[in-house]
Amino acid sequence: MSEYATITAVHHIPRKSSRRRIDLHDGTSFSVDLGLMTRRGLRVGMELDSAARESIQAEDAGTRAKATAMDILRTRPRTRKEMLDRLAKKGFDEVASETAVCALEELGYISDEEYADTYVQSRMRGKPKGRWAMLRELQAKGIDRTTIDRALTAVSDEDERDAAIRVARLQFGRYHTLPRDVAHRRMYQFLLRRGFAYEHVATALREVMGSGPA
Repeated sequence: MSEYATITAVHHIPRKSSRRRIDLHDGTSFSVDLGLMTRRGLRVGMELDSAARESIQAEDAGTRAKATAMDILRTRPRTRKEMLDRLAKKGFDEVASETAVCALEELGYISDEEYADTYVQSRMRGKPKGRWAMLRELQAKGIDRTTIDRALTAVSDEDERDAAIRVARLQFGRYHTLPRDVAHRRMYQFLLRRGFAYEHVATALREVMGSGPA
């Protein structure tokens, strides 16, 4: 194969109105986004060397990755790591995925800082968990510790204590028919699994069940 290849034809791709297939004289072909084709001035008779083809295909992969990422974001917000993982599963390479995520970060569509803030606020309003549990969950989503710690400053000791009491009251209805010591033990274990600090678990149990197991 020569270093240069000449574009011999440009075809519409059925059911993909925004893409075109580029045929080369050496028998190979590749598809590109219509916008990219226009920006690069790709046309019949144009010669492309291997570096140009690689550059075009890399840019196209980034464009496709960005479009795919936007589709993914329509369901719910994603962290940087979540989006990179999803794009990898869709078959995009690391360069294309990183290009897409960086572009969406610049546009404000992906923000680990905003995600962490929203997550903490939503969790405390809905099904509260302790700061330790929220820390672990946000770390699992790939958010760095500094960002998480900053988001968790919105939750005071008093907030976590009140949340633990609220959860204990809701949960007590499941256990109130059990022997007191059994109910106390299960409530204690449940609240710890929800990530509440030991002192807040103890306070919640005193508030809801009294001083302790019989």
